[in-house]
Amino acid sequence: SRGLLTDAAARVLGPDGPIPGLHAVGNDMQSVMGSHYPGPGINLGPAIVFAHAAALALRRGTPDPLETP
Repeated sequence: SRGLLTDAAARVLGPDGPIPGLHAVGNDMQSVMGSHYPGPGINLGPAIVFAHAAALALRRGTPDPLETP
């Protein structure tokens, strides 16, 4: 499986845009490597970055983790 399609704030995208309240990181989200798995641990960096982005977006209540409140 390629994982769930997400945006920059780790929100899961449906056919009509982001699904409210649903985020995915790590092995659940679509890999930045596509369907390739170059080796163990390759998903750790993106998982940490997107978890942080999702947490910022949720804390701020904004869809964009880089947007200032």
